[in-house]
Amino acid sequence: NDFDESTINKLSADCLIFLLKSSNGKCCDELYHKGDWHMPDQWKDGFSSGYVVNTKTDVVTYWSVIW
Repeated sequence: NDFDESTINKLSADCLIFLLKSSNGKCCDELYHKGDWHMPDQWKDGFSSGYVVNTKTDVVTYWSVIW
């Protein structure tokens, strides 16, 4: 619900998302805060990590991102 209709989700409906850790607050230098990403207002500085399981293809993808 935090994203508007212009947000693109490139995951298929066969994917399950598991959030392992998420924290707000400045965690890195401003140098790494580049890009045109849409994030909810309360998620302006922080990081998250987790994994996605595609139940159709059995592919598991791990992510770690600074936002």
